Amino acid sequence: MKTQISKKSVDAQKRYAGVYQQQGRMLTDADWNSLVDVLKAQLAEALKDVVGSGAPRNGAFSIADNRNIQPGDVYIDGLRAVLPGTTAFAAGLQPDLPGSGDLPATGPYVVYADVWERALTALEDSDLRDVALNGADTCTRTQTMLQVKTCGGGVNPETDIPQKGNAALSLDLHDNLEASDPCDPCAGLVGAGAGRVGNYLFRLEVHAVTGDADNPTALTLKWSSENGAEQFSAQTEGLMPPGFVNARFLYEFFDSTTEKHAGVHLTSGFSPRAGILNTTYAIPDGVSDPKDFVRRWDGYCELSRSGSTWTLVDGWDKGVDLSTGISSTQPGYVALGPGLTVNLEAFRMNLELSGRTFVVGDYWLAPVREAVHTAGSAVCSGTLPDGIDHHFLRLAGVAADGTVTRHVDDADRRRHGFPPLTDLHAHDIDYQTGCTQGLFLNFQGTVKQALDTICSIQAEHVGFTKPCNTSLYRGQPIATVADALGLLCDIRARHVAYDTGACAFLNQPEIETVQDALDALCQRPAGGGCKVTVGEEGQFTTIAAAVKTLTAEGIFDICLCLLRGDHALERVEKEKDVELLHLSVTGCGPGTRIQPSESAAFVGIDELHLDDLWVVSLDHEHPVEISDCGVVDLDRVHHVGMAAETALLEVSATAAFSMNHCTLEAYAKAELSVPAAIFSFDDDLAALFVHPERREFLAAAALEAQRLAKLNANGRQKIAEQLQAALETAGRLSRNERLSYERLIQVLELPETGKTHFLDALCDIRDQAHHATAGGALLLADALARVSILNSRIYGQVSLYGASGDSLSEEEIKQLQQMLASAGVLTLVAQAADLSIQGTMLTRLALASERVDEIRQIIEAGKGIMTDLYKAILISDSMIAWNGNLLLSADVTLNGNTMESLHTIVGSVIGETVIYSGNRVQRRIRNNEWVGGGRLLTAARDAVKAANMPEGSW
Repeated sequence: MKTQISKKSVDAQKRYAGVYQQQGRMLTDADWNSLVDVLKAQLAEALKDVVGSGAPRNGAFSIADNRNIQPGDVYIDGLRAVLPGTTAFAAGLQPDLPGSGDLPATGPYVVYADVWERALTALEDSDLRDVALNGADTCTRTQTMLQVKTCGGGVNPETDIPQKGNAALSLDLHDNLEASDPCDPCAGLVGAGAGRVGNYLFRLEVHAVTGDADNPTALTLKWSSENGAEQFSAQTEGLMPPGFVNARFLYEFFDSTTEKHAGVHLTSGFSPRAGILNTTYAIPDGVSDPKDFVRRWDGYCELSRSGSTWTLVDGWDKGVDLSTGISSTQPGYVALGPGLTVNLEAFRMNLELSGRTFVVGDYWLAPVREAVHTAGSAVCSGTLPDGIDHHFLRLAGVAADGTVTRHVDDADRRRHGFPPLTDLHAHDIDYQTGCTQGLFLNFQGTVKQALDTICSIQAEHVGFTKPCNTSLYRGQPIATVADALGLLCDIRARHVAYDTGACAFLNQPEIETVQDALDALCQRPAGGGCKVTVGEEGQFTTIAAAVKTLTAEGIFDICLCLLRGDHALERVEKEKDVELLHLSVTGCGPGTRIQPSESAAFVGIDELHLDDLWVVSLDHEHPVEISDCGVVDLDRVHHVGMAAETALLEVSATAAFSMNHCTLEAYAKAELSVPAAIFSFDDDLAALFVHPERREFLAAAALEAQRLAKLNANGRQKIAEQLQAALETAGRLSRNERLSYERLIQVLELPETGKTHFLDALCDIRDQAHHATAGGALLLADALARVSILNSRIYGQVSLYGASGDSLSEEEIKQLQQMLASAGVLTLVAQAADLSIQGTMLTRLALASERVDEIRQIIEAGKGIMTDLYKAILISDSMIAWNGNLLLSADVTLNGNTMESLHTIVGSVIGETVIYSGNRVQRRIRNNEWVGGGRLLTAARDAVKAANMPEGSW
């Protein structure tokens, strides 16, 4: 069928990806068709890239052993075709190729699939009409044809059969055409009237081909300025629509079978049917003649070829007979040579013939437009056929005795039974070897077979070329890996070369091998390593002593290794006459426990690196000070201690400070008394919370979780009831603390549960109790240092600009907001440094008491200036556990953080600009009601908020 469209919808070279309607604009058929074609093309190209051609493992379209067709799915060049059903049937019954006949019982021949698309209108499918519209048709459809055909045994259908023709068409409007009325935009819509340009879609189509497609002996062409789309059910002339029957038109009588017989047919004994062309409206009277439908054309021509010479047999255009014997300026003039030239009513048509391929159904489309084409214009030039595109896939081969061979080789077998990508195995994948020798010489098979082959590989199969003729290989004949491995049985340290690397001590000219290096280390007076050791059996007893002695000896790049045991940390200070001092101190985690003294400090160090240290100060409150330093890096430092009045770590007058994978545990009391009191009914549970050091708690909690998991339901229920009773008489608890106990009750009341759930619940109770009573963990005394805190856990308070004070009230934050909103009232002046916290858990962020007092004085005065602030504070992907947070900086950015506190107000932020994005204030269900979702107060000159939850919290 042909469709009434205005033009071709898509040019693949323009790479359109979508079609979008604009408001107030006209929607044409080409727009809608473009959308469909763009989506179809993208899907087909994607499937072509992923699948290519083949059939799925489940539900594959195939040829059975008895030469019947098994319905199913097949993909060819990314185009999916389906023949519905589950029961195999004879090829002569296939719905898409009527009249084809069964597959022959004897061969040899090849069976292949021809997949192509054809247009379908309401003439063939009445369901396309809607009775609610009085039977009017609307859109047409395309149908994917899946035809089983045969060809000779020596033909490869995927490469030897043309998918469509390749003749180029050129159309030029005659010079004597007239333009339509420019004041009437519809005047040219009638089409190609005599002497008019018009607006229409011209179609040239191959009607019939005699002989091979690439070497035809006869050819019938037909053309239309209506795209051949004027078509109806064939009835007597008086019943046809007015104007359809006219002496100037050619009529084609056809049916569904002729429509399905387009393409190349190589099956022996099969003759495809074609529509009957009449220059008058005369319905064929033969019993088997196609006559269900009729469409009209402008004209046709029949050509025959003998040798290289083409001859006009017959032809006609708009009532004018075609002839080669008239003037080249007359209508109907035909010239034949390497190509065909015809003077049509509106065009001079030129079509290549010599050496060209023609397939029945080939068509060319050329839109003519009054607004762009004038007399003499080229409408198209050297245009190849727009369709029909046929896609071929070999299905099977039939031998002389009728035996069906479905697959050429193993690769073809996999193609005709490919698995889903989620079920892809090594035996589904082909392996192409590039080996010219060895285990895989001339290998053919799958990846699984290749891998199985590797199982039998031996060292003697693998060739080996000596990389040198020194050391182990000196004077040895080696051909395989087995030979080389045999030498390793006698390897000695003297055979292995030594690279001194960064170790200055071993950088001696006489040291060439590992044996030389070992000998040198054995002869070294002490230590033997590249670092200076500190400890009871080390080169120095304390860090301070090592630094003092080494700098006095002129060594200013110092690497210290702390031996296992306890170490006292005293004041480590750069001497005044030392220009630059680089100090690196490395431990071995809990094996090196550092106990700070009252004077514990690092002062004036230009570069300070502390790595894998365990600092403990639980029996006293001695902060570690870092002051007047350059660049300070803390990696894997675990500091646990008392910090009720101070902070575990205090940083001041330092250029850069970073913490990575560190843990700070700051305690205001020697034990977590609240959970110990609540669990007083169970000695084992209460004893957990006398371990202030988290490492010891986790070890004890794991044993306790195992005990709880082993209790029967009655035992767990008893503890749950005792805990519930203890909560009812407990003193004031925060929401977070109370919910942590209720979580344990829920776990206890589960019918079955494991150790992990109990351990998580106990850890949550400890964490919430610790957050509620946490001490000072980190004190940043000023905004001079560029601070970076990464991937760390801080159980305690981080104080900015000095020792922390209390928070500001909601009313005070509102007053600050009003002052910032007024020009010149409140000014924030920043230093150049910034503070970055990423991927970190901490208890609370606070401001120094002096800063809080300063803010209150400014509020009371009604204006003021705050100086020496951070330029920016950026907190991302972190968790802040408690309420009472207070941030102050020129710019503040919170991104992807979680505020765990369930208090009504979780904190306040003060800054010139504030950005919140992707943050969350925690909410939880308690007694079937939401709790939490508190607010973060903001005082800023400019604030931007996006994708935060709950929305009202920010």
